[in-house]
Amino acid sequence: MKWAMVLVGILVLSMCSNGESVNTTTAEDAEITTTSTSTSTTTTTTILGGGGLPTTEVPPEDLYDLTGVWDAVFAQTLVSGNEHCKVSPVQQGIVRIHRTGSTFTLSLEDGFDCRPPEACKFEGTVEGACYLATNGGVEDISKGTYTSEFELCADTSDPHKVDGAEGTGDASYWHPDFECGWTTELWITRRG
Repeated sequence: MKWAMVLVGILVLSMCSNGESVNTTTAEDAEITTTSTSTSTTTTTTILGGGGLPTTEVPPEDLYDLTGVWDAVFAQTLVSGNEHCKVSPVQQGIVRIHRTGSTFTLSLEDGFDCRPPEACKFEGTVEGACYLATNGGVEDISKGTYTSEFELCADTSDPHKVDGAEGTGDASYWHPDFECGWTTELWITRRG
């Protein structure tokens, strides 16, 4: 119905052109621009909102929504530390994300080995297509402390239906006798 009314509006504009030829008509985001040209003048008319019809704006929290269960691959590279600093093998598993407005939680689940288990849980904020995640705590055996942070950015080809995201970050561990630092990478794809 909305587009029928817009087409009627275009037809009326065309008939009001007093014999002028209508060269272009475009409809993008409910904005319609009609350009009419006669031998002596060019007139451009823009109708916003589809001829005065109400438009619906998509709330930002509905764009780039990664809420759901994802297949994931996680990798890390050691960038600082001594022989006590280990690099985990590439891990594959399931990631679960829950977004509420501009905040979210992310859990590395089946397939991921986190010690302590809380190291698999992240919280963060959403800025556009990117999710900024952090976590930290005390390691359960040696009582050293750890922190992790990463930025996971959604594939931006379709902000309404995201099929994947990838991110990079940093992780650190402080033991009473040494320190370790890693860069991390995370790739997620929507489960089929």
